[in-house]
Amino acid sequence: MLSKLEAANQYIRQHRHRVTNRPHFHFAAEIGWINDPNGFIYHNGEYHLFYQYNPYSTRWSDMHWGHATTTDFVRWNYKPVALANDRPYDANGCFSGSAIEKDGKLHLLYTGHVVGEDGQVVQRQCLAVSEDGVHFEKHPGNPVIGEKELPERYMLCDFRDPKVWKEKDSYYCVLAVRNEKRRGEIVMFESKDLVKWRFHSSIYQTAEEQNMLLECPDLFHLDGKDVLIFSVMPCDPEYAGQVTHHVAYAIGTLDYGTGRFEVESQGILDEGPSFYAPQTACGPNGERILIGWMQSWSQGGLPEAFAFNGMMSIPRRLAVEDRKLLQKPFLPFGDHFALQACGEVGLSSGREQVVLEGRSGHILLELSKSELDELKGNVLAFHLQRKDDQAITVELDAAAEQISVRSGYADGRDYRLDVRVDEGLVLELFVDLYSLEVFINRGEKVFTVTSYAAKGSLSTVSAAQPVRLGKLESRVFRHGGSGGSVRPL
Repeated sequence: MLSKLEAANQYIRQHRHRVTNRPHFHFAAEIGWINDPNGFIYHNGEYHLFYQYNPYSTRWSDMHWGHATTTDFVRWNYKPVALANDRPYDANGCFSGSAIEKDGKLHLLYTGHVVGEDGQVVQRQCLAVSEDGVHFEKHPGNPVIGEKELPERYMLCDFRDPKVWKEKDSYYCVLAVRNEKRRGEIVMFESKDLVKWRFHSSIYQTAEEQNMLLECPDLFHLDGKDVLIFSVMPCDPEYAGQVTHHVAYAIGTLDYGTGRFEVESQGILDEGPSFYAPQTACGPNGERILIGWMQSWSQGGLPEAFAFNGMMSIPRRLAVEDRKLLQKPFLPFGDHFALQACGEVGLSSGREQVVLEGRSGHILLELSKSELDELKGNVLAFHLQRKDDQAITVELDAAAEQISVRSGYADGRDYRLDVRVDEGLVLELFVDLYSLEVFINRGEKVFTVTSYAAKGSLSTVSAAQPVRLGKLESRVFRHGGSGGSVRPL
């Protein structure tokens, strides 16, 4: 009889041919459901990305850890499933966690999820180790962090998502937990060997009236500051209308001696409806790279016929500037994107002037302050993934200093983002088969939305009145797409 791990890998080999319509430059699994990125790490010359995975269905259930590697975030090598929920301490799911190298071996710290016969949920932290970075053995002492290490004022039903790192001669991990008031906190543990852990401190708390539960914390040092990232959800179902799923960050200073995290500024990581549970890794040159899960909470994901469900964002390089966390695309164009148009563009009244004939691509628009002044009185619109009378529309209203995003393929909402235009505007769009990522002013704001446009749809730019745009560049994804060109009409 096959083990759960062997059964999962055999199923993937036998059924992955059913998936023929993955996005072109956003990561998706070979088949089945994915959510949170896990164990994101640069190890032995490659980026390793693990992820929450159910190979058997396009719906969340029976969480495994999938695994893939890459050197450029476009070409991915699928690896065997790394973890299956096959032990009493993770019987109902190997939930999210992280990776770290120790003594040349790759270690995974993850949450074991158990639902008792009485329906009570218990979550504890477990360890798995690999000699080759592909095949993992679960530690005989699992779970390594459980009720013995967690103070009584916290609840084991929501105690998950360890993110581990090393500072000097100690290992630390941050974890999301529910306190006795049923609200979210982020706590920190310390270890000398990744096996024996002790509670260190609570580093971030939410107020009771905020009605929030926190997930997927990530803490790292960047540009002289400590940065804490976490995902937010309602603490109980009755608050679903008050608290939306989103990702937030806090910038400040962590005192390892006292365990206190002094917050200096806070913000929202992504303003869109389809970005959650991101995780970061340190690149080979010290850069901090982030990847998040793209999924619309209100829509539920791709149709069943797609045979896969869930995607990852493009990688984003992080920086701290002026008390803000900036996100810049970290995707090499190289041979992957063919330049189609570059230069100054003028639009005639009421005419669609630039057409991107392809299913996936990249558009960059740079406007100076004077060009923005000329644009006032117009609404500049990008009609993306257009099919019949439906499209994702990105509109720039320079006079109102707003960008709006509206999708006929997603939840139908009209999202409005305030933008800074006093020094010009840089707008960058990454359009793939089922998603759009918008970067504003080189990462000051980011907006992500998933969509389900038909293949062969068009991307256009139009203006209500004659206007001269600034520099416009457009690229189409070269490999796996239909090709095409950008041409003036």
